[in-house]
Amino acid sequence: MNVVTISREFGSGGREVGKRLADALGYAYYDTEIIDLIAKKAGMDKNYVSTVLESSPSYAIHFGATFSAIPLYDNATQVLVAQREVFEELMSKGNCIIVGRGASCLLNKDNVFSIFVYADEKTKVERCLARDTTHTETEKSIKKMIKRIDRNRRHYHETYFGVEWGRKENYDIAINTSGMEIKKIIPGLAAYVKGYFENK
Repeated sequence: MNVVTISREFGSGGREVGKRLADALGYAYYDTEIIDLIAKKAGMDKNYVSTVLESSPSYAIHFGATFSAIPLYDNATQVLVAQREVFEELMSKGNCIIVGRGASCLLNKDNVFSIFVYADEKTKVERCLARDTTHTETEKSIKKMIKRIDRNRRHYHETYFGVEWGRKENYDIAINTSGMEIKKIIPGLAAYVKGYFENK
């Protein structure tokens, strides 16, 4: 089964890229529901699981592709083990796209195509403000949120997997969505992904 992973800067449109690409390829799409699946498998509260996966860890454990053989030192480690198992189960069901949550590090295989989506600050702020239906955020608060979330994602990857988040060498393709209408880049991206898997 073929898998596409989407890593993204907050506000870059990575989630939209993933959903539209899944529709174009006819792949299953997995995003926020992954938290519930991991929580169920680990027997933990989903809010705790979400905190583990979205916040900066307090100590360094480099799992990489073989971490499942490492003893369970604490609950955070147990979450990572459950996460890997969930990803493997989703892969077994058929072609799919998985957004975020370290999938590009946990699923480092020949049948996995990894994408990193990024954008300039102006574009990210504009996208976040457009999504704010309550109109409670300001440009200043959005900038702080972007920096905080991206910092946590960077620390998460570096601490748990020893991978430099966002470094182009760690992905099959990096996409700059600055000033772009997401739907217009999907046909070309879908063709690229199809070609990648056909040549495997």
